[in-house]
Amino acid sequence: MNRQTLGQRISATIRAKQHLVFFAFVLAVLDFGAPLLADWLNHHRSLAGIIAGGHSLFETLNSPGAVGVAVGFLLLTAWLRSGYIRSLVGTLHMNPQNGLQFASMVGLQVVTYGWYWLSNVGQRATASSGFYLFVYAASMVAFFALLYADFAIVVSGLDPVTAIRRSWKTAISHLPVSVGVLLGANLVLLLLQSLLIDPRLTGSLADMLLLLAVRELATGGILFVTDVILVMVYIDAIESGAVPFRR
Repeated sequence: MNRQTLGQRISATIRAKQHLVFFAFVLAVLDFGAPLLADWLNHHRSLAGIIAGGHSLFETLNSPGAVGVAVGFLLLTAWLRSGYIRSLVGTLHMNPQNGLQFASMVGLQVVTYGWYWLSNVGQRATASSGFYLFVYAASMVAFFALLYADFAIVVSGLDPVTAIRRSWKTAISHLPVSVGVLLGANLVLLLLQSLLIDPRLTGSLADMLLLLAVRELATGGILFVTDVILVMVYIDAIESGAVPFRR
């Protein structure tokens, strides 16, 4: 691309693409809201109770309505996520480049959220046993392998399986920044959501509205910065020859 260092590229891209933080905000709202809506369709509980339950999307598939929400969410997220990544590396887009890219992104979304579900189930089942750390470590390794997969699909035009393999190679070739982003982003989101904001989400929707807005705006900003770092690392891996551009 140019003679800038990776850090300079990341900084320049954040400045040039800062308007896309609103795109990341929309994706964050969808990610947060879909499990809540699906859970509400199952049990019609209060919003505060649903948030406190903390169920992942795949844990809420107990009714046709919830299944419909999950399918719609996966399709819409794949569509918007493709456009968002295309916008990070080029001009503004709201959609995938073609049907193949969309199908690949849908497949990756299913794998990703399926693993979230397995991870949550495993951690809850082993919470009071000596296997918890093993399950947690296994889940982090899987998330590490998925770190660059969606960028590989959009930038390199790969299928989900090849994209995951490419993501793993990229993460290994840029190990310090990959581990730093994975742990740093998860730690910041954990502090922001689970410790600072989510315990205060009580009462009616009107009572929680301001906190919910702060939560999702902050989450969108964190994810935007994280995505810029990751896509620039992936491009750097291509340029350095650590991974090929295409297959």
